[in-house]
Amino acid sequence: MFVGIIVDMISAINMFTGQVIPAKRWLEPFLIHNQNWLGSIFFVITYGGRCIQGATATILSFCRVCAVCFPIFYQKLGQPYYIYTMQVLQLLGGLVALLLLWPDDYEYILEDNGLYSVGSDETNADWFYNFVAIMEVFFVIAIVLNNLITYTMFKLKFNKMNNVVYDNFPAWFLIAESLSLVILLAITVVSFAVYFVEIQILFTSRNTTFKVPFYRLMFVGIMVDMTSAINLFVLQIIPAREWLSFFYFTNESWLGAIFYAITYGGRCVQGATATILSFCRVSAVCFPMFYQKVRLSYAKYTYTMQAIQLSGAVAAVFLLLPREYKYVNENGGYYSAFVNNEFRKPFYNFVAVLEVFFVLAIVVNNLVTYITYKLKKVGEARDSNTNLDFKSM
Repeated sequence: MFVGIIVDMISAINMFTGQVIPAKRWLEPFLIHNQNWLGSIFFVITYGGRCIQGATATILSFCRVCAVCFPIFYQKLGQPYYIYTMQVLQLLGGLVALLLLWPDDYEYILEDNGLYSVGSDETNADWFYNFVAIMEVFFVIAIVLNNLITYTMFKLKFNKMNNVVYDNFPAWFLIAESLSLVILLAITVVSFAVYFVEIQILFTSRNTTFKVPFYRLMFVGIMVDMTSAINLFVLQIIPAREWLSFFYFTNESWLGAIFYAITYGGRCVQGATATILSFCRVSAVCFPMFYQKVRLSYAKYTYTMQAIQLSGAVAAVFLLLPREYKYVNENGGYYSAFVNNEFRKPFYNFVAVLEVFFVLAIVVNNLVTYITYKLKKVGEARDSNTNLDFKSM
């Protein structure tokens, strides 16, 4: 998780410095003068980060499977041999991206009045993009299967949830945890600065450059990500560390309501955002005429998609705010929990089903997009060869 969070933060900063700034043509002389190594850094971090993120999620889902299905083997995963093996697998995609992408030559091209970095080797680019697409599909399918196996086995093995509670942790663990929190907090502060600039750019250009639905959806998604990060730190990490305990324990019910509403509302919005964006990609490739309507009929389609995007948050507010919550001592910290456990079980089941739906929808949309795009490319190549043959005759 620590490495995954670091990579997420670096990827967000890379997206801003390597794509948004050139697209706005800021610092243009500097960008043109250093276009080769700036492009190398951008592509290596972009695709290396995506591989690491996919590997991280896959390995974590595998750990959950082991915890439920193979508890004895799961205890061994804490040994150095297994930890280092998993970290090698986690970082392997980043190393491969570095070896494959760094040696290429990159330049900025002017497109839609913005600068965008491209590589020089189009032959290698084609198979590389195919490889990345296959890897992402593999990661998603593996995560879905692991989560389904975990959920099914958990339901079969445990009729009631029995949490394992640890009263004491070794001193080295507490030191490592505190150090991790400080480092992550520092990275979060830097990332928030980048996010604020991105939000300012999207907001000020909302009626011009960034008018299309994609950027509106991204704007809401960024806002939700930032809110979720603040919510996690303020309403989970701080109580777990027993900081400001008097305030938290005297207001445990409404603080718990806010925490759960933002947590699960944010997860629904994040899942809906990714699903809608994948639907937009399907529309652009498979139904270009309809996609033009989405782009041009701004209000009609944008507000519809934003209503769908935010519907999960509205549902979370109505379902979770009226509940009662309390702080319970678990695993060496205090965490907010439902007072009524009868509501918790069906709610968690519903969330699990909804998350599986989002993931499957994204996988199907991406597969349809990729297959249709490849078929169109083959068709264009065939038509081009036919025209050349006709002209030669």
